Amino acid sequence: MDGLSPARAPSSQQDLNINSESCEEPEEDSLMDENRDNATDDEFELSALFEDKYKQEKQLGEGGCGSVFAGYRKADHLPVAIKHVPKDKQFCKQTDEIGNQLSVEVAMMSKLRSAGHSAPVSMLDWYDLDEELILVLERPVPAVDLYEYIEANRGSLQEEEAMTRLKQLLDATIKLQEEHIFHRDIKVENILIETGTDVPRVRLIDFGLSCFFKKRYHGSSPPRVVQSWYLQSLKTF
Repeated sequence: MDGLSPARAPSSQQDLNINSESCEEPEEDSLMDENRDNATDDEFELSALFEDKYKQEKQLGEGGCGSVFAGYRKADHLPVAIKHVPKDKQFCKQTDEIGNQLSVEVAMMSKLRSAGHSAPVSMLDWYDLDEELILVLERPVPAVDLYEYIEANRGSLQEEEAMTRLKQLLDATIKLQEEHIFHRDIKVENILIETGTDVPRVRLIDFGLSCFFKKRYHGSSPPRVVQSWYLQSLKTF
């Protein structure tokens, strides 16, 4: 073993540092205290990483699964949405390839990010703490939810405008279907209209109740009711 010095074998009781107390099995309480201390250290480190990277500001909303705050990334002032989900509000879990339990929202957002879909807002970071899960999400600016968008248009949309938004929404849900993802909570509060572009576009938020699904068809071919209706609607543009 050229260049390496073999480890010196201990030659005495002092070298081994063995006594009657050290040979005893560690007490269960001591192990629990040590594990608790390690968990506390990890939690503190994750919290510190989050606070070093992001600045949290005013609350944007609160729902059954958590609270959402405005914020920005300190490095470049990128607008973000910061979602806090208490552990007792994480109703759905997803098991990854190695058996770890993930929040279904983390699993969904990770899959959508890797697939490159633009309609769902992107997940930038996530922090799994002892008491809560923190999701850092893309925050389109300027943007309003569909309810506010309709209200800003005097309580209704012109037919052409409504058809354009519906087409964008259907495009988004078809993309989700291709990834075997079912949102399960699409409503006006979870549909953002991004207004900072030449053509306002639909963005989907809040995948806290979403799930993966397997395609199961009764018969030789998949149902085409929605797809046929959708294709017919395109002819009116």
